[in-house]
Amino acid sequence: MTCDNVISTLAPCLVANGTDPGLAQFISILIGVVLVTMAPLIIVIMLIWIERKFAARIQDRLGPNRVGPYGLLQSVADALKLITKEDITPAGADRVIFNLAPISRSCRLF
Repeated sequence: MTCDNVISTLAPCLVANGTDPGLAQFISILIGVVLVTMAPLIIVIMLIWIERKFAARIQDRLGPNRVGPYGLLQSVADALKLITKEDITPAGADRVIFNLAPISRSCRLF
């Protein structure tokens, strides 16, 4: 049974069990969207892990091996670290100019 068959038969199954037809259609579309978006994200996480292991092998070190089994959750840990990183702007600085400075330097806007 392919994924398309599962999604197309999910809405009638939900309607048969008493779910509103509009809600059943929304749930089946939502599940399809989640499946389509999760596959590339998982592939990217695995490719990052492979690249980091390969670079570690070339540099004669272990590579990611502390977070999760075999270091597979290292990308998740890196994302959490970036999300929780504190954004510091000096008290006397103009906030807009201070935050635009790295962009203007790389793009040569000014």
